[in-house]
Amino acid sequence: MKNLLLLFLLQSVFGFSQQFDKIEFEHGNPIIIGSYIKIKLQPIKQNKKEKVRVTFESKDNFYTKRISKEKYYEICTAISKIKNDTIAINNNLIDGSDTKIIALKNSKKTYYATGLCGEDEFDEKRKDFWYATKLILEAAKLKMKNLIDY
Repeated sequence: MKNLLLLFLLQSVFGFSQQFDKIEFEHGNPIIIGSYIKIKLQPIKQNKKEKVRVTFESKDNFYTKRISKEKYYEICTAISKIKNDTIAINNNLIDGSDTKIIALKNSKKTYYATGLCGEDEFDEKRKDFWYATKLILEAAKLKMKNLIDY
């Protein structure tokens, strides 16, 4: 029982250390006018329910919703697992999409990918970025197929 409590405390400490102050997500295709989406996730301060505000913006839509802190921690953990900050085009695309994840804690860390596609879920170099993108989109009630050229 004592070991289980110690394990739980360690997991809590390390889980909180991966939390970002704010996460921003941007996706668009420069060849298609108005094809951008922006999503911002930020914990609400002085909030007894410990919720996180999700703001979605596109050419034709804007809304705000809330997600649980557990879902936010899951997204933070997924972003923390991304190994490379820039991921180049994996396949032959002409004017593919640009996707950016910005994680802010004490400093700003930007992860960038071009030409994100369905096969990236299984690609060793791109799967962590793909998974973090999927979780962010789910937080905004979107699916991967909602990305412009996905």
